[in-house]
Amino acid sequence: MSEPESGDLVFVYGTLRRGGSNAFRMDGAEFVGPATVAGNLYRISWYPGLVLDDDGRVTGEIYRVGAEQLRALDEFEGLAAGEIEGSEYRRVRVEANAGDDEVMEVWVYEWKGAFNEDERIQSGDWLAGESRTRWPMFTILSFTPVWLLCALVLVFAAQGDFVRLVPDWTWLALTITAPLTGLVAGLVGDHLNESSGEARQVSRVICVIWLALVIAASMSA
Repeated sequence: MSEPESGDLVFVYGTLRRGGSNAFRMDGAEFVGPATVAGNLYRISWYPGLVLDDDGRVTGEIYRVGAEQLRALDEFEGLAAGEIEGSEYRRVRVEANAGDDEVMEVWVYEWKGAFNEDERIQSGDWLAGESRTRWPMFTILSFTPVWLLCALVLVFAAQGDFVRLVPDWTWLALTITAPLTGLVAGLVGDHLNESSGEARQVSRVICVIWLALVIAASMSA
């Protein structure tokens, strides 16, 4: 394995890896190969955080990216344009072991926020299975109100009263309680560090939009 002639080398260790939920963000980048860096890996939420430390090794992959894709990765990790440090991550240069005693200098996004030592991923490998140890019960519950709301829409449509979403206070209470339940379940799922964090984000967006529609409809009724 040799260092690419141009572009920036980036070491990714979490959802950006092949098989991760955000692997599509590396489309167009050149896959250089697997590697490890010195540090410890912690489960932050549905994503991990790398804390640089000589005490452990973290497994990941090296990619070569162009300037535009590097800016996109910075934005994804919460870094402002032209900055290398954000509220949660900082982009720093480290040495990565690419195998056969080959050492490469790469960019890595280091976690700078708080972390729980009990959430340390002992293997150092986010995709090794430890990232998915919790059954996402509250994530599933966060989507249950979405299914209920879809059923309500079908009922209203069948009654020919689709425009007026809340025919009485009973329906109004139900259509407000359902999305609130989904929002609370999603927050609990975040707190418990359940997997499928992106699914909870989608559920939250749907619930918020539905609440806005219900409130607007009730005010105009």
